[in-house]
Amino acid sequence: MMIRSLRATSGSCLISAAALGGAPQIQAQQVEQGVAIVSESIASRVGGFSYRPETNSDLDFRGTALASLASGTARVHTASERTEIAARFEHLPSATSLGPFAVYVLWVITPEGQAHNLGTLDVDSDKGRLSTTTPLSSFALIVTAEPHFAVSIPSKYVVLQSTGKNVQGTPLVVTSLASRANYDTLQPVRSDPKHPVPVELVMAHYAVAIADSVDTAPTPLKSHEYARTALAAADAAQASKKSADRTRVPELSREAIQAAEDARAAAETRRGGAELENLRTQIADRDAKLKAAELSEAQTHQEKVALEARIRTMESHLPSAASRQQLAVQMLSRWLVLDASEGALTAHLTSDEGFVKARTDLAPVTRERLSVAAGILIGMGNVSVTVTPALQVSEDVHQLTLSNSRVRALVDWLASLGVRATAGEAGASTGAVEKALAPGPGVELVFNFEGPEAAASSSVPRP
Repeated sequence: MMIRSLRATSGSCLISAAALGGAPQIQAQQVEQGVAIVSESIASRVGGFSYRPETNSDLDFRGTALASLASGTARVHTASERTEIAARFEHLPSATSLGPFAVYVLWVITPEGQAHNLGTLDVDSDKGRLSTTTPLSSFALIVTAEPHFAVSIPSKYVVLQSTGKNVQGTPLVVTSLASRANYDTLQPVRSDPKHPVPVELVMAHYAVAIADSVDTAPTPLKSHEYARTALAAADAAQASKKSADRTRVPELSREAIQAAEDARAAAETRRGGAELENLRTQIADRDAKLKAAELSEAQTHQEKVALEARIRTMESHLPSAASRQQLAVQMLSRWLVLDASEGALTAHLTSDEGFVKARTDLAPVTRERLSVAAGILIGMGNVSVTVTPALQVSEDVHQLTLSNSRVRALVDWLASLGVRATAGEAGASTGAVEKALAPGPGVELVFNFEGPEAAASSSVPRP
């Protein structure tokens, strides 16, 4: 998935510290829950479909009031284990013209209102395209403007929504989103046509600004500190007069984005837990006051019921370990071959798809995918990863050495994200491994899930 520079997609800009730093701490990303699918001023529902297996369907996309000239088409193919989506769009306004945004993201929305990020559009001038897959077969599609590619919930700036054209399936209507992001208080990056900046660096500044506004504890999360360090390195590389330094800007920016989104998610979970504990304390204090002052039983009962209802509402919105694990497995199943067993999941990362040829570096797209999945699992506290050399069809010593080197590099990289990772020895042949791996120095990642929810949610999802 290619993301072009701001010169092509959204006008050139110069990163300004005054625009993104030094301002009062305001929540840059405000989460709205149980809201209209787009917005009350644009539309209250989006049409979707439950697609029949092994069929091809055609969709149209129409622009909302934010982008009335925008349009698009998509071909939806429901295969046996996944749904393939190939979409094209035109007459897209610059994402930066809508607010603090840098890219467009395609979302699949389930009938229950859960949104899943399918990826960013590859934009050239006012045209965009994306080919992707999802394990789901019943959904609606929308396109939103977003501050960076790793967002986990859609913004309220919806520019396109899907409509039926030639569909093999049953219509359905999605009326609300479980969660939606509001970036009205996020300061846009200041533009300067004389100093073009890679779009990845703009996204990194937005991602870190959002993390700064959410992770406000005296001691920031490690992922937050890493994001700030990576962003500083990216800014320094962009300002360097050496072309070799400037070529590293996209890589450093992506690392900052992924780490900042991990920090934001972890800080939101931590803050939600603190609010829950505060509500429980309020209930305890209320009970103590009842005994001490013999308050009216009816009044106290009503107050206690109201507080308990707020706790249940907040608990329902916090991601559980099982839901985090299920989401990570769903995402990994779109990109990698998986084998499930009780309490564990094995992902096969082949040499051709996962790594830069003849090197230990992960391919950029693989790094982004594994970072997103790892970010979902961080905070569960009961997940570890064992990285082993894949079963080798060839016994070439050089290939085996490269496989072991890739294992060590992958373990170090996962550990830098905050994942408990260790290196292991290659296991015995399972048949599935031999089918999944081409000859070459690949690796396997064994996700070990501990606790009572592990067995219930470690299976590979099906659409």
